[in-house]
Amino acid sequence: MDNAKSQKIKWIAIIAILCLLVVGGAAGWKYYSDAAAVEYSVYGLPGQQLEVEGAGYSVTIDNYDSNTSTASITVTDEATGETVSGDISLDPSKTAEKQEALKAFDLKYRLVSTGWAADVSVSRNNKMLQSGTLCAGEHMVLNDEPDIVIALNAVYPDYKLVDDTPTTASNELKNPGYLYTIYYQNEVMGRNVLTGNDPVTIDDEYSISFGNPQQYVMLEVRKL
Repeated sequence: MDNAKSQKIKWIAIIAILCLLVVGGAAGWKYYSDAAAVEYSVYGLPGQQLEVEGAGYSVTIDNYDSNTSTASITVTDEATGETVSGDISLDPSKTAEKQEALKAFDLKYRLVSTGWAADVSVSRNNKMLQSGTLCAGEHMVLNDEPDIVIALNAVYPDYKLVDDTPTTASNELKNPGYLYTIYYQNEVMGRNVLTGNDPVTIDDEYSISFGNPQQYVMLEVRKL
């Protein structure tokens, strides 16, 4: 009788483990299938048209209102020229998958993040060499000296130094600061924070300045 009870307990334990494996496997499949459903992430500035690579669509960021955290976008089917427009907002209290989505064709678009960008101007011997706009985390290679690379590491809209650490006191544009790194042949040549209209110079030959801070938006694109 004791042996029968022991065998019964073993079978119950085995069944319980199998159930856990099935449930856990199902949960894992759902997790990974949800993760795999993230097809693309695209980011850019208002006015830019971004390619949804490999999907046959482009998305234009028509406008971004920082007061309401709302982006107006237009999705274009590159094959037909048909467009779908709408607004999507970022609710910081919600996770990415819970943000409202704009459905366009066979994809849906969510606003999942924002960040800062700035214009960069480079002159050489007081003559304009090149200019462009960098989002934080991007870099620029000098046209006439590809060994020199300028990276924009961060933009602080309301720059403040706390315990020798750069930070921002608010998200309002009051005192913008630009954390940059200059590389020469992949070695760090200089790193600092620029504020105001102060430029950084390289060997009294190149002059680099940052300005016009603006927010970019990041969109998550999933299949319907």
